[in-house]
Amino acid sequence: MRHLVAVVLGGLLVLGGLVAFLWTSQGGDPRPVVERPDTTAADRAAVDGLRDGYEATFTNGDVDGHADLFSDGAQILRNGNSVLVGRAAIRATAEETIGRFASEFVTSSEQVELMGDVAFDQGTFRLTQTPREGGDSGVYHGSYIVISRRQSDGSWKITQYMWNNRPAPGAGQ
Repeated sequence: MRHLVAVVLGGLLVLGGLVAFLWTSQGGDPRPVVERPDTTAADRAAVDGLRDGYEATFTNGDVDGHADLFSDGAQILRNGNSVLVGRAAIRATAEETIGRFASEFVTSSEQVELMGDVAFDQGTFRLTQTPREGGDSGVYHGSYIVISRRQSDGSWKITQYMWNNRPAPGAGQ
């Protein structure tokens, strides 16, 4: 009796494996096949260029250049504020912030990963802002995550940007 049970179970396992093989080889697997193009040095340079461009446009007060770093439907998840959706909303907010303050924006990227047409950049920042009409400067420290995507024309744009403030180094947690 044990021998018969072992034979039947073994046969079912073999049959199950065969069915699974035939199912996937005939296109029955519901998971899409994703082919990822090779990531090139040019892709890495483009992603690094987005970070450098973010710093430069913020520091130089270039509102239009800042907005152009983002895709049409980009989102910015802001610390303690509503989510900005779309390049027009991002530009309008940049006009209010970049336009009102002389800024020095410095990032330190800690991790960059490229996965085909998607890139992930995570790091920290320091932002010093002084009101253009006079007043005291504010210094902000924080962390960021940026997700960028290769566009249909081959360029890279920021699609999601999330940041948060944190205590200044040495200020405690």
